[in-house]
Amino acid sequence: MSLWDSENSFSFNPGMAHLRRLRWLEGDRGDALARVAELREGDHMLDCTLGLGQDALVAAVVVGQQGRVVALEKSLALYAVVSEGLKTYDAGPESCRVEPVHTDAHAYLRTLPSGSFDVVLFDPMFEKPKKSQPAFEMLRRFAEHAPLTPEALEEARRVARRWVVVKGAKHSEDLRKLGLEAEPGSRYTSVIWGRVPALPPARE
Repeated sequence: MSLWDSENSFSFNPGMAHLRRLRWLEGDRGDALARVAELREGDHMLDCTLGLGQDALVAAVVVGQQGRVVALEKSLALYAVVSEGLKTYDAGPESCRVEPVHTDAHAYLRTLPSGSFDVVLFDPMFEKPKKSQPAFEMLRRFAEHAPLTPEALEEARRVARRWVVVKGAKHSEDLRKLGLEAEPGSRYTSVIWGRVPALPPARE
């Protein structure tokens, strides 16, 4: 299945996720998502912004076959292409399969019991677009552009057991607007990561 518009076309491709997964399987534990989220084997992760599916695929190999990765996508066009691609992607015996869901993330979060997932991930559209590959340009044209709100972040903190992780762009206000500080990372990357702990369980 392919997605077409007047400028380009897009078919599912794991892209850099394939290399990141290979590195992990070879024993390299330096992946930024895994490090910031403190992902462990057997964890359950909720990716609120499936997009091209790359972070979800990496998380799937990190949490392993006994783990779980549910990935939400509001754009029907992106969901259709990526979910079909994930069906035929060879995840391998050391990875769980990504479970895509076509839904609005904030609405979905409100339906979940507290502490449903170990980690909740957001990768909202960057405030300032950076030059990128054609696939990411397609993503920008079709994806949901609504910013991550403090209300959605608080809902995610309720649903998480450990961390809510947010990806942002270097030299932007993406994280600061949410009250998040960038975690230490490589000086050479254009991506930064912030995180906030889960809310403590409510007392009975």
